[in-house]
Amino acid sequence: MSLVSTTTTSTTLAYYGVGILGIFSLVSLGMNKIFGCILPWTGSAQRHRHLSSEDLEVLRRVLSERDSEISELRKSLSTAENNTKRTERELGDARKEVEHVNRRRTDLEKQAREALVKKEALENELGLRAEELALSREDEQRVQEALEQTKTLLGVRTSELKVAEAFLSRSDRYAGADIMKMIETLNSEIHQTASIMADVFSPDLLRPGSETDEPGVHEAVTHTEEILGEGMTKILQTFNHQEDSVILQIAFQASMCAFTEWIMDSWCYHDRDSEVELLRETEEQSVSARWRILTRKYVRQLYPAVEKPNLAYHILLACANILIVAGLSR
Repeated sequence: MSLVSTTTTSTTLAYYGVGILGIFSLVSLGMNKIFGCILPWTGSAQRHRHLSSEDLEVLRRVLSERDSEISELRKSLSTAENNTKRTERELGDARKEVEHVNRRRTDLEKQAREALVKKEALENELGLRAEELALSREDEQRVQEALEQTKTLLGVRTSELKVAEAFLSRSDRYAGADIMKMIETLNSEIHQTASIMADVFSPDLLRPGSETDEPGVHEAVTHTEEILGEGMTKILQTFNHQEDSVILQIAFQASMCAFTEWIMDSWCYHDRDSEVELLRETEEQSVSARWRILTRKYVRQLYPAVEKPNLAYHILLACANILIVAGLSR
């Protein structure tokens, strides 16, 4: 802006200087001609008191020319002044335009700085979004791998399920609630039976410390220890059951529960439980259960003459051994 103002001011001063010099030159030239004619005339006035008409006409013509030149100079001066005013107006307009351009340039520079700052912020955000996108792709890849593994595992489990469905062609005969109700009923019957047996046999038992040489006592003790354990067997031998039959009742209940568990858990009542245990450890419960059902079904058909154990005899034998250990005399 300062460079434009300085250039314009110098141009204006040059115009003024050229105009003034031109005016002074014209004025000087005219005055020299006038005084060049007048001075000789004045000097010779004394010698020539009377001028001819031709000389006067010449003087008039010179004065007219000088008036014309002065008028032309005035017109030139007026034109120069008008040009100067126009130049000043143009200079003012140019200054305003320069100021407007400078303000516009300042605004553009400010906008450029703001755009640069915004660009840097956008580049930083773009970098963050690129990192997030890379992490998302890694997560997507991990999820895709997990999904493939899940699909593979699902295929394996589906195949296993199809194999197991061959062993689960029929639904269970009893629901879980029905089984729980039957177990509660069984427990109640065991409790009532043990209570009745204890009340019936406790008065006939000998008091602790009574000498008895009944045969079979040793075998009864050994058999009872196998079912109830040494501690419970020792209590049966030392407790006064005539005063309180609760220990005898507990022994009967424990014995019946042990036989019940054995009946429900046994595949067969002979020494063939090793095969069942191996099957339980290596196969699913549904497979092993179905195998037990089918095996028992077809073994009975193939070997109908196999002797079936008398479970009631074993339970009564265990109860009789308990009574012998508790002091029942033959």
